[in-house]
Amino acid sequence: MLHIILGLLKIIGILLGTLLGLILLAVVLVLCVPVRYRVSFCKNDAKLGGAAAVSWLFHLIRVKVSYDKDKGMEQEVCLFGISVLKLLEKRKKKHTRTAGKRKDRKNTGEEKVSGGKERSVQPAKPEPIGETEHEAAHAAKQKAENPGAPLQAAQESPVLHNTLREKAKRLILNAVHAVCSMLRRIITIPKRIIRAISDFWLTVRDICGKIRQWRSFLNSPELRAGLRAVLRNGRKLLRHILPKHIRGSVHFGFDDPAFTGQALAVISLAYPVLPRKLAVIPDFEKQILEADVSARGRVYGIVLVKLAVQTYLQSRIKDIIKQYKEAF
Repeated sequence: MLHIILGLLKIIGILLGTLLGLILLAVVLVLCVPVRYRVSFCKNDAKLGGAAAVSWLFHLIRVKVSYDKDKGMEQEVCLFGISVLKLLEKRKKKHTRTAGKRKDRKNTGEEKVSGGKERSVQPAKPEPIGETEHEAAHAAKQKAENPGAPLQAAQESPVLHNTLREKAKRLILNAVHAVCSMLRRIITIPKRIIRAISDFWLTVRDICGKIRQWRSFLNSPELRAGLRAVLRNGRKLLRHILPKHIRGSVHFGFDDPAFTGQALAVISLAYPVLPRKLAVIPDFEKQILEADVSARGRVYGIVLVKLAVQTYLQSRIKDIIKQYKEAF
């Protein structure tokens, strides 16, 4: 009995160790294997289009979107080298064909059933005379036998008429009620004015208090330290995400050579930052814009986690939340 329990515990331990190893492997792959991307753009007299692709784990997972002036927009999603969109399209076509076959079979069965029903139709029986004609005849007979019943009922029904005194009394009461309500409103006018002024003053005081609280919160050293940490790590994140390899050429020109010279002067200010393999060619003779540029880069998950942790520790988010609660 004991060796059976030990064997079960051994199997459970092996399964748990395998599961833990798979989880650790997945975490290491997510953090250490970069997500690579590639972007390209081309524009000339014969072609206009671009493409963007994102891949991970040595192109085992890949997403691509491309556009061409002649072909239009195209998408591609691949998992382990298998196109997911093509599989979905094939499955949809198969489902459509199956639904069409089922519909044809159903229509055929309905036609057979309707043919059998037409052969089994029998002549309809004459409908019996309804009871409404009998009731109408009975009512006419009662009216002919007792013609003075409606007149007698009209004479017996009481008719109420208000006297002149009651009308005058009602008019006087209505007038008194209207005068009283008007006097009541006139008396409450100063009270309402005072209440409106008081509410307005309280609203202004609350707004001024909120402005002072916001000013103290925005000028707090905790918030300033947090903003500095966010900006510093944000610049690091932007430098990490931006493409590392950019190559190609840009050929541009305006109808006025002066505009071309001004654009070239602006570009020359950013010349130290521009990639070395990106050629900028100005044209002072004609208006033209041609480009053939490609860029690629990568993003590491461990860098994102590192920057997120640094931002959380350096920005002192707990102190900012505490300051916000104290201020508001």
